[in-house]
Amino acid sequence: MDIPSPPPPTPIRKEHMMGWTTLYDRPDDPKAYLARNLTWETENFYAAPLAIRNVGSTYYAATKMQPKPDKKLSNSMKSNYVLASDGSVVFAVVYLTSVKNGEFSYKDMTEDMGPNESKAPPLILNLLSPLTDPLCYAAEWRARCRVYSKRFRPKTGDNIRIKEAWEPYGRDFEKVKYYRSRGVYRSHKNQQLVRLSSHQLAEATLIKDMNPR
Repeated sequence: MDIPSPPPPTPIRKEHMMGWTTLYDRPDDPKAYLARNLTWETENFYAAPLAIRNVGSTYYAATKMQPKPDKKLSNSMKSNYVLASDGSVVFAVVYLTSVKNGEFSYKDMTEDMGPNESKAPPLILNLLSPLTDPLCYAAEWRARCRVYSKRFRPKTGDNIRIKEAWEPYGRDFEKVKYYRSRGVYRSHKNQQLVRLSSHQLAEATLIKDMNPR
């Protein structure tokens, strides 16, 4: 009896849809895969990531573009960034990622596109080259990232007051430790456990008095 041969391995294929690229084979290490994506060479320059960090499923990369000897970067790069003494620039790349049915999808955007996702950590921001225009999309994006990094982050046991009452929970909450869950608060008004939105936390203040509101 003939023994059927196993099917050939499914190759990594790419499918583009609305700016997204889908890999039918999920990479073992998405961060390493994206780092390879950011490493390339042309006749004029080299490019490689200096650092990559993720916040949830979004990856932020500081990518250095280094001109080759006797070569220069494009006019757009030179007009948008202050070049280093060696003629190089470091800019940010944002990767949105998704895993569904075993497939890995990603969408990349550079900072000059003003991505909505703006939670790049200071480690990434501090590596970026200065910008020539303080009002450009990249500058606005960096500013949003800085605001996020300095957001109000209560510790377990802290009592906070949100700006507007959230009924039926009120305005005052205590951050509590609840198993392995993060961002859980107990309402002072009815003792219910809830999660507060980033907008509520952005406008919250630390309180010392315990008169529930």
